[in-house]
Amino acid sequence: MTIDPLLPWLTAINSLIALGSFIYAWLTARAKGNSEKLTTIEKIVIEHERRIQEIEGELRHLPDKDSVVDLKIAMAKVEGAMSALTERLAGMGATVTRIDDYLRTRGED
Repeated sequence: MTIDPLLPWLTAINSLIALGSFIYAWLTARAKGNSEKLTTIEKIVIEHERRIQEIEGELRHLPDKDSVVDLKIAMAKVEGAMSALTERLAGMGATVTRIDDYLRTRGED
């Protein structure tokens, strides 16, 4: 038995194996590049996740909108009370000034 009749088939199989090896090498080379890019992106995502958690931790300490509204109302009440006290003190100041003037003029007599 001679191998001559199988030679064309063996050549074709050899060519297919070479072509398959080439395609495999090409795909794995791209996969390696993609793997490196994915690793870089994964590091960036981890960093962003850490920063987001940090921000969320800080936001927990801040008042919500209802608390801010309550604070505004309370500040308005305090401002009104301060205005009333300022008016009362102005009246008292005028009274004290009149008493002082009276006592000074009485002392000159």
